Amino acid sequence: MERIEQVGMAAVALRHPIRVRALEAMHLHREISATMFVNEQMGKDLEALQGRPHQQQVSSVDYHLHALEKMNCIYRTRREKRRGGWENFYRSSAVAYFSDEEWAELSLGQRRAISRVVAQGFIVQVEGALLAKTFDSRTDRWLLWERFDLDETGWEELSDGIRAFYADVKEIHASAKERLGNAGEDAKRIWTTFGVASFESPEMPGPTVPGSDGDAPDDQE
Repeated sequence: MERIEQVGMAAVALRHPIRVRALEAMHLHREISATMFVNEQMGKDLEALQGRPHQQQVSSVDYHLHALEKMNCIYRTRREKRRGGWENFYRSSAVAYFSDEEWAELSLGQRRAISRVVAQGFIVQVEGALLAKTFDSRTDRWLLWERFDLDETGWEELSDGIRAFYADVKEIHASAKERLGNAGEDAKRIWTTFGVASFESPEMPGPTVPGSDGDAPDDQE
């Protein structure tokens, strides 16, 4: 099943910590069930499950997995018969995209939780490619980051530039997908991970303005 991008997906889909952790687990393990999730979370700090009997924890997680399925964030891959019922297994099927307005409606804690899922999912992709030795297999691969100072105008310009860049990337993907479809089974597919980020960094210690006092130690001037 292809991954489904939910542009403007309802932010409520990721507002519960169990749903955030479940999507995170799917990034790591690809397929999970409610029972698997509860067993993996034992001993971890997930307040929503603490102090409850095991079966109640499983039932609660199963409820949230069903909610994510209804929102097209995940899909059921299989089900197995268990004593007293069925165990459903799921995979992640959504790439969440929030408009500026939707993102602003979330609390700082909710934004941090979502960012953690997205960042960890990306890191997993990088680590997997490094282990499989595909990361550096192409000489034109990109990996870079840069830290610099911006004012508010510069920050807005950077955000607008990334937004336009991402629109171009989506057009490139759509065109490639069409060509691959027309080529059929003989098409050479290059499985690609794309990522871009911009965020406010913590302030660097000490003066950063060239020529200021302390720009260099006295013995190096």
